[in-house]
Amino acid sequence: MIVLVITLPIRPDKREELLAGVPELVAAANQAEGVNLYLPATTVADPNTGVIVAEYESEEARNSLVENNEVVKQALASLPDFLAGEPEFRIYEVSNLTVRSEA
Repeated sequence: MIVLVITLPIRPDKREELLAGVPELVAAANQAEGVNLYLPATTVADPNTGVIVAEYESEEARNSLVENNEVVKQALASLPDFLAGEPEFRIYEVSNLTVRSEA
């Protein structure tokens, strides 16, 4: 399993336009095979910092989403226009996962 955490510095003048496209992106990603979770958000501390947490069954599933899903491909192609700097990618390879409903 692969967990990807992406931090995105969003241009303030493009924030609303970027957020308008998020529901379509989320729907496309969450319907893709091998995608367990695709969750974008903005931070409380800075509404112009976006965070995407994505969980994939495998690296192949992640690559398939990026390479074969038209909505995702279009979003990635236009993303640089919305960013105020370089995104940060954190990739976690998870060998064991326990899901609990309590802390």
